Amino acid sequence: MSLGWRDDLRYHGGSLRKELAAIEALEQDMRDFARAAEPRPAPMLAGVKRAYVHVSGHLPPALRVGFLLPGATYPAHLRFTRLYAPTGSAMSQVGLAVRIVVGPNASHDLVMTNAERYYARDGLEAMATLRACTGRRGLAAQLALLRALGLRRGLVVAEALRTQARVPVHSLASETYWSQTPYAFGPTALRFHAAPLAPKPATAARTRPDLGAEFANRLKREGLRFDLRAQRYLDATRTPLNDCSQFWLAPHETIAELVIPSQELTAEDLAFVAALNINPFNVASPEFEPLGSVNRARARAHAVSNAIQRAERA
Repeated sequence: MSLGWRDDLRYHGGSLRKELAAIEALEQDMRDFARAAEPRPAPMLAGVKRAYVHVSGHLPPALRVGFLLPGATYPAHLRFTRLYAPTGSAMSQVGLAVRIVVGPNASHDLVMTNAERYYARDGLEAMATLRACTGRRGLAAQLALLRALGLRRGLVVAEALRTQARVPVHSLASETYWSQTPYAFGPTALRFHAAPLAPKPATAARTRPDLGAEFANRLKREGLRFDLRAQRYLDATRTPLNDCSQFWLAPHETIAELVIPSQELTAEDLAFVAALNINPFNVASPEFEPLGSVNRARARAHAVSNAIQRAERA
């Protein structure tokens, strides 16, 4: 079912070398956006030091890759964050980052958000959006976006950002978190997500909840669980590798369970999780690989952001 997916990978300019050159040419834009983000309050909503990942005992043979051994259990650390639009404004969108500790000196990171689709098709479109919107808000940002992407794509991206900003989030415990981008898991290409066992509230809160406090209070009362599920590549139409703005039309397979025992979140735990350098390119072994230009642009942006933070601390 996953045969031939590597043949569907595409690069800007026709080669990986040319695409990376195009991404690196936008490095100053990345620096400008990272610096513009500095005045914002810390985006972390909650951090959990003590969690676990239980790999499914019925894992399909094609997904038994690296540390994914049927029945295996690994410690995990979790970080929940509030995400920001390219304009710098707060969104309803939230993120979940998971570090799976697979050995004394080995770990594997999973990075997800509660929006199933990315707002841009690829990394270059995402970076063009950042370049257009950095330092601008409202109508000025929208006009700059139209100039950068053209009328049709500019309207599509602007509507995707508006939609993501309006989605209400009532609890971090009841959101589904999506990888948005494809990954290679050995011979298979897939997207993954974390589906909560906690139901969404039946009625919406009248006021915007304090998501961090609500999560901490809930965790004092009860443990939480998420199913880690994968959608495997089928073909270029139903499961596109090069357009992250599209849904994947493939079955959902449970590969593991994320378990968060009931606990009190301490300041020490939060500081520990906040200090973790979680990113999608931290993989436990070479069989795992983030795919696509969005991930390659993220890797460059992550390096730029870390460099700025190190320079400011020096």
